[in-house]
Amino acid sequence: EKNDLKSKAKSLRRNATPEENKLWYQLLRTYPVQFHRQKVIGNYIDDFYCHKAHLVVELDGGQHFEDAAIKRDEDRTTFLNSHGIEFLRFTNDEVRKNFAEVCNHLDEKVRTLIGKSTNSKTCTISNFFVFQFVYRMTLIRPAGTFSPEKVTKPSSALQPSLVG
Repeated sequence: EKNDLKSKAKSLRRNATPEENKLWYQLLRTYPVQFHRQKVIGNYIDDFYCHKAHLVVELDGGQHFEDAAIKRDEDRTTFLNSHGIEFLRFTNDEVRKNFAEVCNHLDEKVRTLIGKSTNSKTCTISNFFVFQFVYRMTLIRPAGTFSPEKVTKPSSALQPSLVG
């Protein structure tokens, strides 16, 4: 059964939804903390998983709002929580229409979770790299498709030590 799940996960990576591709290629693929796509955890395949933050991120299409899917999602969340893994859920519509807010919320969650297990300097340095990444996104994406208003630049005191 585990091999079946791994094969299915591989297929899901090859046939990702447009929203999964958007989140992956525009944020998570080059995010400062490593994420995996279509990760098998237990008997579930999760859209995105960050081991360092113990965080699963799921994108929900219309099928997730049916009764059977709601029950399965509740069971998945209970299973993951019992193994110390937190869960973030976004709808495909949120990714399409509010991508900047999705990115900000996900980034805040990762930094909060990693902050529980690392010192604050590590988190501040991570903030600097996230800021650089978000700034780069604003340069390469068409106007009006990403809004960096919620992203703040970290203390300039950190910049010289990271650049040199």
